[in-house]
Amino acid sequence: MKANSWIEITIYEGKKRQIRRMLERIKHTVIKLIRIKINGIELGNLKPGEFRHLTPGEVEKLKKDVLSKSYNVRYNRGRLNRGKKNNFQIREI
Repeated sequence: MKANSWIEITIYEGKKRQIRRMLERIKHTVIKLIRIKINGIELGNLKPGEFRHLTPGEVEKLKKDVLSKSYNVRYNRGRLNRGKKNNFQIREI
């Protein structure tokens, strides 16, 4: 990657500071990190501290996702992420 480049990273399950640590390992310093989407919900042009109300469709999607994830955690304990080699994607933009 070039110095001062913008990259887009998609992660499917994140841990605190995961992106910063991943890029640190390849000697790429993170100066600015911007979240553009959470669980399929686009944040748009929200500024820090701003919010917007969720649409009814977004609320239903979140409810569905939470219920399915809690089911998977309860009944597949210890088998999460097996068979997944990468749970992220990186591309330079």
